[in-house]
Formats: sequence, C-alpha cells, structure tokens
Amino acid sequence: MVEIKNDERIENLKNDYERKLQEDFDADKVTHLSVKSEISQLIGRDSIGKVPHPTEERYPIQTAAFRELIEKMYQVHLDKNLDYSPANILVTGDIGVVVRVWDKIARIFNLSGLEFPSVKPELEELRKDISNIESENEEEEYNIDKIVGRLDKIIEKSTIDFAKIKKKEAANESLDDSWLDLAVYAIIGYLERQNKWGK
Repeated sequence: MVEIKNDERIENLKNDYERKLQEDFDADKVTHLSVKSEISQLIGRDSIGKVPHPTEERYPIQTAAFRELIEKMYQVHLDKNLDYSPANILVTGDIGVVVRVWDKIARIFNLSGLEFPSVKPELEELRKDISNIESENEEEEYNIDKIVGRLDKIIEKSTIDFAKIKKKEAANESLDDSWLDLAVYAIIGYLERQNKWGK
C-alpha cells in the first residue's frame, strides 16, 4: 500500500470537498460533513473548522480574556448607543472622537500618576526672545547660549521621571473602564472614517 503524505491527503480531501459542494451540496449534506470532519482532524481543526492560532495555543488565558473584553466592549457600545445615539459622533466627526479619546488618555495618565508638565508659557517666552535676536547683534553668541540653557530647563521640566510615579485611586470611573472606553472610541473613530457610523 502506498502511503500518502498528510499534505497530499488534505489537498485531495479539499478538492473532493469543493467538488461535492459544486455537484449538489444540499442533497449531500452527510458527505459534506464527513469530508469536512476528516479534513479538520487531519489539520488539527475543531469540529466547526477553526484552526487555533499559535498565540491562542501559547497564551490561552490572554487570548480568551481578549475575546471576552471585545464582547464586553460590544455590549457597552450597544447600551451607550441607546443613550447617546450615533448623532454625538455624526455631528462632530473625527474631531469629536479625538476629543473623547484625549479625555480618556488624560484620565489614564492622571490615574497612572503621569502628569503633563505645562511648558507652554516658557516656550512662548522663548519664542518671543528668539524672534528679537538680530543677526548683526554683537551679543548674539551670549543670547544663543542663554536660549540653549532655557531650552535645557524646559526639556528637564517636561521629562517624566518614571521612578517617582505614584498611581492614584479613581473616585468614580475605574482605570480599567477608561482603558475599555478608549478602545471603544478607537473602533468608533475607525467606523466613522469608514463612513459606517450611524448606518
């Protein structure tokens, strides 16, 4: 007896499966299911034809939790859409989504202990001073050194020291809820850009 390699056997079964579908799928459901089941067993699929992804095999808890969160996000989306309606995004478009995303990011930063240092006043003052420098000025070198020193202070002020970060407790909406909302807004933003929101 000649041994047929699994790859050849799978290919033969797939071809047989496609031929059966073309001949008369409805009249031959039993053959259809038996061929599909045989292919599934040969290539490690479950009974509904799903092949486990390598990441699902390596990290089953992570991937299962990911799927659960997607379903939870979908349910939250359905419930909130009843309250807001799609008009809250349709009227404001991309900008409305960006504002909501920014709100969530700012909240996540704050609850995570990260702060946005305010360096705008210093930058505006520095910009004004730079624009006053005349190219023929004898003291230009001094002014540039002074400006570089001021820039260094602004950079130092705007640098985040991760060793000093202290997380905060949320008074209302949890940090987890903010992460989920951010993920939902990302999907809403994508749907809005694809012209599918509110349809």
